[in-house]
Amino acid sequence: MNTKKRISTVILTALLIVSCLSLPVFADMGPKPTLTVKITNPPDEDYYVGLLEEREFYDWGFANRGFTEDEADIVDYFLTYDKDGYVLFQSPVGGNIKRSVDDNTYTFTYMVPDTFKVLVYTASGDEYVSDVITRHAFHSEFYYDVSTGAIRENRITKVSFQKFVVSTVLCIGITLGLEALILLGFSLARKKNWKYFFFINLITQTVLNVLLTLSGFISMFFIIVTWLVSEILIITVESVYYSKRLVYKNDECRPGRNVAYGITANIVSLLAELPVLFIITLIFGI
Repeated sequence: MNTKKRISTVILTALLIVSCLSLPVFADMGPKPTLTVKITNPPDEDYYVGLLEEREFYDWGFANRGFTEDEADIVDYFLTYDKDGYVLFQSPVGGNIKRSVDDNTYTFTYMVPDTFKVLVYTASGDEYVSDVITRHAFHSEFYYDVSTGAIRENRITKVSFQKFVVSTVLCIGITLGLEALILLGFSLARKKNWKYFFFINLITQTVLNVLLTLSGFISMFFIIVTWLVSEILIITVESVYYSKRLVYKNDECRPGRNVAYGITANIVSLLAELPVLFIITLIFGI
């Protein structure tokens, strides 16, 4: 088989693998966003916690089950709260009002507000409202100091770290596998080429996933911009790097062939990573 046919066969095989990775998805698949509040310096008595969002007052009719008749006044207080344009966040899945628990940690889910306050109300009628804050992560975590009203977001959570590890490992694995196959197709699978191949890919893929993880704390738009700019830079950097490092037969360096390999390999691996990153997002969130 001549070189052109060999390259074409390898590229077609790689693209076939990419197409197999592109699975159909449904609109409501994957996790729902969560918002966890950890209370510090809580009241010395039993208390209740809810989120406040800025909107016109309206009771959506989402019942808060599990409350006793003695707690009816407290539930009514939360449901009718309307101050400075902020009213109770009401999730359609319920759980809008939380009773105090020993670890002072409360999680709200499904359609949670981006900008909100935290309302703490005690059994004796004392009210505490946090400062306004805007969440940045899909699974966000906050610390609310009741004694000062200050609230801050914990950007590096267990979920975000797990997502970074999983996406980095999978993307590196897919990239190395596909680009190694294409390296073979370009007749560049020489012993001395492998160290250059592994070195540059481990660096670029790790940096890419770090940047995507950090941009996820800002917005989806920033993720897309970061991803596009990073991929263009990776294709450019790797192609230039390969043009000066990879050798062909008899240790001959052919810059044109090396650049063609760098561009082809990166485009194919990029197409393969897209559905994988999308699936990871469905599992872990943005």
